[in-house]
Amino acid sequence: MNNSSKLPIVIAAMFVFLIGACRADDSAPVIEYRVTMPKEMKKTLEEYYPDFKVWDQSDFAPVIINDIYVFSAKQTPSTVIADFNGDGVKDIALFGYDNTHMRVICIMSNGIAFRAFEIVSYELKETGHPLISSKPETMYSGVNTYLIYSSPGIVDSPHEETSLVLKTDAFEIVHFECSSRMIYFQDETFHEYWTAD
Repeated sequence: MNNSSKLPIVIAAMFVFLIGACRADDSAPVIEYRVTMPKEMKKTLEEYYPDFKVWDQSDFAPVIINDIYVFSAKQTPSTVIADFNGDGVKDIALFGYDNTHMRVICIMSNGIAFRAFEIVSYELKETGHPLISSKPETMYSGVNTYLIYSSPGIVDSPHEETSLVLKTDAFEIVHFECSSRMIYFQDETFHEYWTAD
């Protein structure tokens, strides 16, 4: 948080706390966030992926945090909170990493308990990973992939043969200036629908 900022404004959601503060010159607000989960959901994540950590705001490229991303109670670059299977219980999609891979994981209710789904994983390398810019000290250095919330409705894409009818909440995995795909739950499993390539 900028030392010259005014008193923070805290917006609390079920899983995400967005902390905003105006800069001293009243320009664009500084946003910080932290992700918290109910203990049952956290326990499920730890059982399946004990070493998993969610990307922090400071891990992302400044261009994404400062110029591109729109924060809300439903989305941060590393988190989407929504009801993916339409059972009336909030689920969570998390973008993070462990000792070997970058992963997008969904913790979802089945009406009785929570279960974990690995949506996608990318091998984590120290340098040269296509999802992390290694350019030193630039607005593009850092994680260049992020998540965004998608509401139910009709989605059209020039990269797919047919329109997608979203009956429940979904989310997109966006690779900055590269590609993006919608992730949605249907028939007891997750599917993808490419929206940019």
